[in-house]
Parts: sequence; structure tokens; C-alpha cells
Amino acid sequence: MSGTAWTPKQLAAVKDAYKNKPKFSTDYELAGLLARQFGKSPEAVRWQLRQLRRTENDVVEPPKILLLDIETMPIEALVFDVWKQDIRMDQIKKDWSIICWSAKWLFDSKVMGQVVTPQEAVAHKDNSVLMKVWGLMNEADWIVTHNGDSFDIKKLYARFFLNNYPKPMYFKSIDTKVIASSTFAFTYNKLDWIAQILGVGRKIETEFEWWKECEAGNPKYLNMMLKYNKWDVNLEEEVYLKLRPWMDKHPTAGLFSNQVGNVCPACGSNDIHWNGKYQTALGLYQAFRCQQCGALGRSTKKAYKLNQSEVQS
Repeated sequence: MSGTAWTPKQLAAVKDAYKNKPKFSTDYELAGLLARQFGKSPEAVRWQLRQLRRTENDVVEPPKILLLDIETMPIEALVFDVWKQDIRMDQIKKDWSIICWSAKWLFDSKVMGQVVTPQEAVAHKDNSVLMKVWGLMNEADWIVTHNGDSFDIKKLYARFFLNNYPKPMYFKSIDTKVIASSTFAFTYNKLDWIAQILGVGRKIETEFEWWKECEAGNPKYLNMMLKYNKWDVNLEEEVYLKLRPWMDKHPTAGLFSNQVGNVCPACGSNDIHWNGKYQTALGLYQAFRCQQCGALGRSTKKAYKLNQSEVQS
């Protein structure tokens, strides 16, 4: 009985018992009484009671999930050949800079973004577009990118650092290119390819001419680049949601949940179906599939432990 899930009726009874318990009784005493009543372990009951101790001031907000993408200017350098060049520092005429950025909060219809001015584009400057994207990153709990661990986030960090911005507040990075390459064997791990094979769309076609026109400060192409950048963020959202159920190392949504009981680690839903097992070196636990997003999860509580190994003397 101790390995079965809590029913809504049992959870309601626990809440009622907690609300009406004697003034000077402890959670430990109440847990012992309810454990015998419901056939649960005292640890499982005390966990439920801890959830009920949360006040309105302790409410945990859902994670703020930001989808982010940037476009950058190429480095302008003087070279003597086109093959296997070792470019020295004194050959660089203009270093790279950010052309534009785009971002959106998960499930929000609004795609935000900024593009540099024509004058900034010519000079490879990007000061005017840094403050807002820094603010968004500083606010986010999770940031979703495609190749962001190697490119977008590092590039933004470089520009923040050189412009005397502090490091953004802690966030968890979710890089769908890393997930794709480590979990699957797609022919390509590019966003355009994955979006197409998943049937969620494809990137806007571009040519290198766009970057040349942006570097020349052409307003038309700067706006076209921002539009291209914003569409990438929309694609990234669809790809992320498709890949999310397969992400074994996805940040834990349950940390941001006010739900009582087990929730999906990926999306935070409590609509879960217990229908599997999860093995560790020391025990066997019940596992579940989220009925909302399809992700897998398991409980680590003793109430959901099926069996454990014994240490041999």
C-alpha cells in the first residue's frame, strides 16, 4: 500500500487533518497517526505536511523560460590567401559584433528583439542592443538556445563583459543542439534540418550578401536580419517542445511547482501515469510518464520504492 500514489481524497483528508490538528501537536505526531490511517510511511506523510506549511508568501513562481537567438557581424581581416590562414591580431580591421537579438518567453505570442543602428553596423558597435537582452537573461530561470552553449551565450557574455555589465543572475541553459547530438543520430543537427524533419517549419533562406549589406549599414537588410532572427526563435520554441520529453538532463520543473505530490520534471504537470520502473544501484522505484508533455519521471521517496539491494557482509 505504501508504494501507491496519493488519491485526491487522501490529500484532501491530510489537508483537513492539518488544518484542524490540536494547537500544540507536532507534524511528527500527526504524520504517525495519518500513516496508520492511510497505510503510508510517516516520511511520505511528513512530506505532504511540509507542502501544506507553505504560506501565500512562500508561493513558488513557475520557471521563466526564455528562448534566445542572436546574429553577429563577421570579422573583417586582411589576408594573403583563402586557404588555411593563420590570421594575426594586426590583420584584423574590425572584430565581430552583434547585429541583432531576438527572444520570447515560452508560450508567449510576442517575440522581442533589437537591431543595431546603421551607424553602429558600419562601426561594428552594439552598445544600444545590450541592455534589454541582458535584462531578459538576468530575469530568466532557464534559457533555451540552439548552439547557445558554444555560440550565443558566450558571444553575449563577451559583449557584456567588454561593456562593463555584471554577469546575469543564475540560469539553467538548455541547448537543443547539444540534446540533439547527444540523444539522436540525425543526419544534421542544424536547427533548419531538425525543424524540417519534425514538421514544424524551416528557416528563412539567406545569402552572405545579407551580412555584407548589414555591415554597410543598409537599413533594409538590418530589418530583414531581425525578421530572420525572430523567426529562428519561433522555430526554436517548436523544436524545444518536441525534444523536451527526450531530455534526460532537463532542469527540474518540480522545484518551481506548488503542486502537492509528484509532478513531471520537464513541464511541472501533475497529470502523470505510474506505469514503469526506474533502477538505481541501491533500489527500484516506480516511474511515470507525463500525460501532458510525454516526459518520463520517477519518485525518489521511500513511499515509491519497490525494492532495494542488500549489502552483503
